[in-house]
Amino acid sequence: DNQSHVTPLGILDIDVLRNGYGRQVFSFEDKIDVCLSNGTSKLAATFIRAPKITRLGKNVKVLGRIQGDPVLIEQKNILASSFHTELSEDTTLLNYFLTKILNG
Repeated sequence: DNQSHVTPLGILDIDVLRNGYGRQVFSFEDKIDVCLSNGTSKLAATFIRAPKITRLGKNVKVLGRIQGDPVLIEQKNILASSFHTELSEDTTLLNYFLTKILNG
């Protein structure tokens, strides 16, 4: 079990299942609904060996889901996703992140 050899950083109050959406051959892209400060929008999300979030702490806010599962979360000043945000040309999430930094 490779999970037992991983030491979590402890900065997010979540548990994840490594490769929870399948191995690389099961990679996929989908549009997900995300709820950011400027409302709800569709975002292209590419899942490659993506971790599945299996537990959320009480202070973790879900910003996006796929098939009911959280895939975009925020806790305090940390933003995390189960998908590769850098593979899309959509800058919605980047703009949200930069706005949060600038507004501190």
